[in-house]
Amino acid sequence: MLKIVVCCKPVPRGIKNVKLVESRGVVECDSNSFLMNECDEYALDAALVWKKELGAEVTVLTVGGIRSQDILYIALAKGADKAIRIDSDVNDSGVMARVIAEALRGKGYDLILTGLESEDNMASQVGTSLAERLGLAYAFAVTKVQFGGDQRVVKVVAELGGGIQEELEVSLPAVLAIQSGIATLTYAALAKIMRARRTPLSSISLRELKLERDSLESMRPRTLEVFEPPKAGYAEMIEGSADQIAETFMSKVKHVLG
Repeated sequence: MLKIVVCCKPVPRGIKNVKLVESRGVVECDSNSFLMNECDEYALDAALVWKKELGAEVTVLTVGGIRSQDILYIALAKGADKAIRIDSDVNDSGVMARVIAEALRGKGYDLILTGLESEDNMASQVGTSLAERLGLAYAFAVTKVQFGGDQRVVKVVAELGGGIQEELEVSLPAVLAIQSGIATLTYAALAKIMRARRTPLSSISLRELKLERDSLESMRPRTLEVFEPPKAGYAEMIEGSADQIAETFMSKVKHVLG
């Protein structure tokens, strides 16, 4: 049976009171709950399609505190078979990739899916770093996946930018960073979500993964400064008749061009 794990990140919703804390080099905000990162949700729905077509087993994994379990319940309500939460508040992409790699190492998954990017960091690094740490084949910005007869090789279509795509043949196991739109998003009924909340979830601590928080913190880039971008200029409203506006505009263009 094809074993698929989907890495889903919780991102805050209902954000308010956003403020810049210059002394700590961070941006803080208030949020009452979490949503599943959109790109990750597309990866999950694609995996659930493959589950129906191929009889795959789908496990969803997240990294976060107890409140992040809400997205796991939604994944189970949609049809995921298992859910795992790594109990940690890490948010840096490189650190998160290391944590996930230790949780998945040697577990025998055929496909590890991540979203293309997260809505908060928008770094697009977790999938790349995860594949590197696990020594697996990797494809980025995947928009289509076609399985071979023996399910040991997949053909994927990936975006290269500028409207150009490429087709790759990837041997399993592999890591794929999924682009939004690969599947149609589905929505779990409230009754299914309430039933999912009664499902036991696996929780893994950093200590169980033989990782130390201080060691992980030392991996993070050090913030030197956080600041609002400087204002580059201003807009000037030109008034008058069409001829006057045209004359003023051309005068300013000549001045800029010297």
